[in-house]
Amino acid sequence: HRYWEKPNSKVHVQDGRQFLKLNSKLWDIIICEPSNPWMSGVSSLFTVEFYQLVRQRLKPEGVAILWFHTYGLEDNCVRSVLKSMYTVFPNCLMLQGPGDSDIYMIVRNGEKSLKVSEAPLKTFYPDQYKEILKIYHAEDMRDLLSKFVFMDQIQVGKFTENATPHTDDNMLLEFVSGRYFNARMKPPELGNRYKSSQNYEEFLK
Repeated sequence: HRYWEKPNSKVHVQDGRQFLKLNSKLWDIIICEPSNPWMSGVSSLFTVEFYQLVRQRLKPEGVAILWFHTYGLEDNCVRSVLKSMYTVFPNCLMLQGPGDSDIYMIVRNGEKSLKVSEAPLKTFYPDQYKEILKIYHAEDMRDLLSKFVFMDQIQVGKFTENATPHTDDNMLLEFVSGRYFNARMKPPELGNRYKSSQNYEEFLK
């Protein structure tokens, strides 16, 4: 979308965590998509303390989208990061895309529960999505979303119940993730392996 060329955008080239820490501005939406956790210093962007900072910088009822991935990692790493997210944002909705490799945790800084059925689907039909729909052999955005795996806050809680959260003083991910970098592991298939998720149509019922 070449957002950096838009007149109302402002780009800050600096450490994202430090930017949030030193800037007291509150935001309606925060989107976090760091690099892979085995990269130097990146694991600090998946800790409980970082997510606490994200919550502090959200307006009341503000929304954050927190990204993680499952490729090149074993199950305990995935559970650890999701546990860190869930510890700070129990009001959450998790989805995993058709490729079974990327995880998106949609969270809200408030008491109102997140529901997939509230999504304004009619806003997802612009021409720029035609190519995406073609790639996933979907007729429209509703059909595309039906290919995703969803977990609500209760299911995420059960999925991460016995996991150890990733914290600033217990950098599990930083030391463990590198072991699996070249292991060619199959990404955890959350919907099939753990039987704790639902698809989009089931959420709409």
